[in-house]
Amino acid sequence: MPDRRLVAFDENIISTSPAGSCLLKVLADVSAELPVHLFCNRHELKGGRRLRVTQIPLPAGPVLLRALLFTILASLSYFLTRREEYEFRIGTQGVFPFCHLSYAHFCHRLFLRDHRASIGGSILPKTARILNHLWGALTERIAFSQARTIVVPSEGLARELNMVYPRQVEGKIRIIPNPVDLQFYKRPDSFEPAALRGQWGCNPHALVLCFCALGNFERKGLRLILEALTAISASDVRLVVAGGSVREIREYNRLAAGCGVRDRVFFAGMQHDIRPYLWSSDLFIFPSAYEVFPLVCLQAAASGLPLIATKMHGVEEFMAEDVTGWTVPRNAGDVTSAILRAFNDRSRLAVMGEAARRRVEMYGEDEFHRRWRLLLAQVLKTADD
Repeated sequence: MPDRRLVAFDENIISTSPAGSCLLKVLADVSAELPVHLFCNRHELKGGRRLRVTQIPLPAGPVLLRALLFTILASLSYFLTRREEYEFRIGTQGVFPFCHLSYAHFCHRLFLRDHRASIGGSILPKTARILNHLWGALTERIAFSQARTIVVPSEGLARELNMVYPRQVEGKIRIIPNPVDLQFYKRPDSFEPAALRGQWGCNPHALVLCFCALGNFERKGLRLILEALTAISASDVRLVVAGGSVREIREYNRLAAGCGVRDRVFFAGMQHDIRPYLWSSDLFIFPSAYEVFPLVCLQAAASGLPLIATKMHGVEEFMAEDVTGWTVPRNAGDVTSAILRAFNDRSRLAVMGEAARRRVEMYGEDEFHRRWRLLLAQVLKTADD
């Protein structure tokens, strides 16, 4: 691989960030060979003499302000500290322009056009999220126009970008699926789920559904799940929710109470390690309105859980109907039917979970690193020539 400095731009290059965690894995794999300069607010990349970090100070919120400030401050910091030797710039999410490679994990323009109704929250948070997507739609267009290479995690996102930005992305897109650490998420034989299930008030015969999301509960379908539980009289169906901000948890606590299912829902809050929650559940449920590669679904499958999910980019590539789980339309009635189907056929869930785990073996980290190394060797050599 040509010895060139990699310059990476991302707010959070950390393991709990959907896009940042993938960039973290790429950089961790090549940082022993190539010098790396990060422009970020937070990172978890191990240090070394060839690692340089420019920390961009950002407020805790709101999201739009963070995005605006990061783009402005990171741009200024970069041009003030730029060195003479050749640098290859990588920006994630398509929101940092002027990069050689854009690592895209969203299409903001299409989301606003087709899925704006799924943005939840009261008027102020909802408005802030819409403005954030508008900002993303503006910057992604510039980023895709100027990038020489665009990496996306799924065939679905590649189709979307070709449809929405045909001139800007023509001939540039490369597909590298996001990785899942198969061994890390495999449930050990020694793990006993009884302790956590007891905290959730579950009896030994309960069907436990798991829903995990950093935030955006409305778009990711938590309201639909609560409405589905309302239509299920069986008290042996429980839901554990991992993730979410304090504000969102408070809002959905009230919603669960209004639906009459508060005693069947356990809000665990934000978790650094979701594995115990996956390992203690029987089924993963994720009826999201829009995703380009929901890594949490692969993590659930790698943990041995079958899935109830809407048709999403990334999931459609490995889901096998009635084998690894069930694909449902995004409405409460169909989600209810799928939950009842799983409840009435609980004896098959372990077998389906094992099938899901085998299906996601193609997303192992070794293949991810192989593809990225090959791509970087090509693009760095081309840029050097």
